[in-house]
Order: sequence, then structure tokens, then C-alpha cells
Amino acid sequence: MIHFILRRLILLVFVLFGVTVLIFGILMTFSPERRAAAYITTPQQAKDIHKMVERYGLNDPFYIQYGRWVKEIAQGNLGWSLVASSTV
Repeated sequence: MIHFILRRLILLVFVLFGVTVLIFGILMTFSPERRAAAYITTPQQAKDIHKMVERYGLNDPFYIQYGRWVKEIAQGNLGWSLVASSTV
């Protein structure tokens, strides 16, 4: 029984890694400008889209962005809700 539980826990690590890579990969299909544009609410912000891309590190290599994203998810920071205008 212990062997079964240990095997499942080890498998869980690989499954969680695969799921996070899949979700992150889907998010990365959008360009940095497109991802930053999701948070633009005023015309003034539209002019500063390149500053937003730099501010949020959207031009960083994917492995740095992935590490940052996993760290935030592990800490319970799931992002910002555009509908509720608050943290998720």
C-alpha cells in the first residue's frame, strides 16, 4: 500500500509539472503586447504599452517568465480579475 501511495505521489509531481507547462504554453501563444493589452483601460495606457511589457517582464525568456509564474501560483497569487477589478 505504501509503495502504491509513493508511486502516485511521484506521478503527481510529473502531472502537475505537465499541467503547468501546458497552461503556460497556451498563455505564451499571445504576443507580449497582446498580453499587456488585456489590462489597458485608458487611451493613455495604450500609448505606454511597451512600458507595460517591460514593467511586467513580458519580453523575458520563457523560462524566466515560467519560473515567475509558478512562484506566484505557489504563493496563491492567481492574478487580477478584469470583471471584479480585484485579485483572484
